[in-house]
Amino acid sequence: MKYKKNDFNRRDFLTTIGGAALLSLANFGDVRAAENKNVKEMLVYIGTYTSGKSKSEGIYIYKLNLLIGELKPYKTIKNVVEPSFLAIDKQHRYLYAVNETEKFEGKNSGAISAFVINQTDG
Repeated sequence: MKYKKNDFNRRDFLTTIGGAALLSLANFGDVRAAENKNVKEMLVYIGTYTSGKSKSEGIYIYKLNLLIGELKPYKTIKNVVEPSFLAIDKQHRYLYAVNETEKFEGKNSGAISAFVINQTDG
């Protein structure tokens, strides 16, 4: 299949590799800490693009089995506008999402959303 120059843009590329990059980079330190505590499972948060042709609904939460490397869907935080980049504070109490959008609440700007992480179930 031939691609035109603009068929595969930055958003397509990031959507394709975003989950793998988030998993491999953002959680490396957490995985190492979990090994020391004999933790067998951890949560992985994946941001997405939600507009245009995307069928994404927001932020996806997966359970990662650290023993066999299996990743299973767990929950979805819906109705979050373009949560393209995620960060978790050092104490794992808050999840921050960059809302990569040109307008937020009718104004020309992007936004940052913050969520409290439920310590019982993510």
